[in-house]
Amino acid sequence: MNSNIAGKATLQRIPNLFCMSSSIFRNLSSFPASKEPGAHECAPGENLGKNLTMLRKTVIVFGFIVAAAPAAKAHDEQALANAPAGDPYVKVSDVLPLPEFIPGLGTLFVDPATLPAGPFLAYDRDGRLSATVYMTPLDDLQNGTSFDGLNIGSHTVSSTDIYYNAGHPGVDKPHAHIVLFHDENAKDRLAE
Repeated sequence: MNSNIAGKATLQRIPNLFCMSSSIFRNLSSFPASKEPGAHECAPGENLGKNLTMLRKTVIVFGFIVAAAPAAKAHDEQALANAPAGDPYVKVSDVLPLPEFIPGLGTLFVDPATLPAGPFLAYDRDGRLSATVYMTPLDDLQNGTSFDGLNIGSHTVSSTDIYYNAGHPGVDKPHAHIVLFHDENAKDRLAE
């Protein structure tokens, strides 16, 4: 049998998959789909060419979206790699009575809209992003509050410290510091 004829026969045996999927996309505004028999079915071969073209375009667009996602993360990460962190972050020592460099945490930047949890971006004395810090109030955690989807300064994490803090300007309640160090020497650089 000619392979071209076999291919056409195979396509005709596919149970209206392409027709059904394009019909569903066209009818999303009327979701849930109609329950009438045959509402989203086409006759065998009907609009098969158009549906294959639509499927190809959908796959291409989806591919571009997937390919662009890591590039967007890398851009954000690169933008935060050196102090000062740009908008919406502010330097903590400019808005609170705290020293510019806090031994163990470094120079902190935070987006005020994310308080109290953060993230706080911790930079060493050379302005290099060294850690991402979260400050989660203990009573919030005990009362069932979850802090989901928190941003991170860098996706590279070499180690993590978690410790208790009784409170300080900006996060007055007792809380936990969760510190994600972004390279092996970060903890030492922030200690100085």
